[in-house]
Amino acid sequence: MSLDNGSFFLSFYKDPGITSAGALDKLKRALKLPKAGHCGTLDPMAEGLLVVAVNRATKLMRFITDEPKRYVGRFEIGKKSPSYDSETPVEVTAPDADTSQVDWQRILSIFSGRIRQTPPAYSAVRVDGVRSYRLARKGQLSDLPPKEVVIHSLVLKTIDRTTVGFTVECSKGTYIRSLVHDIGLVAGTGAVLVQLTREAVGRFTVAEAVRLDDLRTAPDKVERAKLPLPAFLRRFPSITVNETLFWQLRNGVDIRSLGLPLLDGPNTVLYNDEPLFLLEKEGKECRYTAYFGSD
Repeated sequence: MSLDNGSFFLSFYKDPGITSAGALDKLKRALKLPKAGHCGTLDPMAEGLLVVAVNRATKLMRFITDEPKRYVGRFEIGKKSPSYDSETPVEVTAPDADTSQVDWQRILSIFSGRIRQTPPAYSAVRVDGVRSYRLARKGQLSDLPPKEVVIHSLVLKTIDRTTVGFTVECSKGTYIRSLVHDIGLVAGTGAVLVQLTREAVGRFTVAEAVRLDDLRTAPDKVERAKLPLPAFLRRFPSITVNETLFWQLRNGVDIRSLGLPLLDGPNTVLYNDEPLFLLEKEGKECRYTAYFGSD
């Protein structure tokens, strides 16, 4: 029984001005990928790392989307917009706003650790089954419920009188536009996001990412941007099984009855030194997550 070697994760660079879905479609056409999904959306104005799961790697996308993210970007104070960025009409709220007059240390202390933020009205959050941004474009702004996120680190650097550069490491689900908007509220000036790059998702970094142009001109770079499924699976604790246990797992026998020494969380199961199953243990409960061998 062999591993399906046509499955992998790809570090892909999304250019600004295109949706994540649009960028994924271009990638799938260029590489003739039958099945692929991106692990975490980037706004059209944003650029940077989009981790793409190919074929059976799509079964593991949540392990990527759950990872912390790192972003760099710029925002401007003294302004506001409905979308919290420069993609919708920007209104000047404080013509005399000056970065030198803002207490940035206070802002850093407020936006640290666990915080609550409200998603932008122009976001993919569903309201009664409809994407919030679709309602917002019709002028039907909704009060979205706040959510808790974690800011692991935030670095701010003033660039000029109204522009601030930032680097932020944060939990999944963090809206950088909301973070900028809330910073503007605390500063008393308003603020809009004007540029954003995602640099990292967990262990994946933008340094490894391949661009659309590279798909035609740099096949070696494309190969280096791939993380084969076996390499990803070996990040988890692993156990090795014999042929009897392999076939019992393959036939869906109750995992608890097999006496496997599983640790809490995901566990990779090796057979003939190949990672073929991912099982998860949660307390006394065990479940099959995925099988990666050839059928």
